[in-house]
Amino acid sequence: KYDAVVIECNNTDDASIIDKIYARCRTLNVPVIDLTRNTGEFYYVGLDNKDAIIQNVEHLYNVHQCRSFVFAGGPKYNFENQCRESGFIEAMKSHDIPVEDKMILDGSWDMICGKDAFHKIMDSWEKFPDAVVCANDSIAAGLCDEAEQNGMRIPHDFKVTGFDNADIATFFQPQIS
Repeated sequence: KYDAVVIECNNTDDASIIDKIYARCRTLNVPVIDLTRNTGEFYYVGLDNKDAIIQNVEHLYNVHQCRSFVFAGGPKYNFENQCRESGFIEAMKSHDIPVEDKMILDGSWDMICGKDAFHKIMDSWEKFPDAVVCANDSIAAGLCDEAEQNGMRIPHDFKVTGFDNADIATFFQPQIS
């Protein structure tokens, strides 16, 4: 018997497992605190992912004069990723930058996603964009690592941002913001 339940499902990429957890929580007669997504069913405690990405893009646009962007995201179904992607799209629209399919790359939360994003950008862009806004620090680290292995230098050739302030970002060279 529980007094309450806290849901935190950001450590799995399996949507069916997440759906089972939510279904089970709906049957409980106790308060449920949701750290994963804001569904309106339970009490939500989480970041304002959308606004944080908007601020990231604003900084890149206003301080670093970036004018071409890519969003390297996590899993398409993930609530936090959806909010971050939504913030990216809103920021593009606020600067009258048309959002094209090649600007939004979905993947996973790990470094390989960043490595894959680098190659997708190389394959679909004539000139590498000014900035890549990553949905988390692991994606950013993978992208930076792959760029370096392909002769590019961050932040000289393009800018990269992460999200979450994970250890990998703090100790990565160059340090990821």
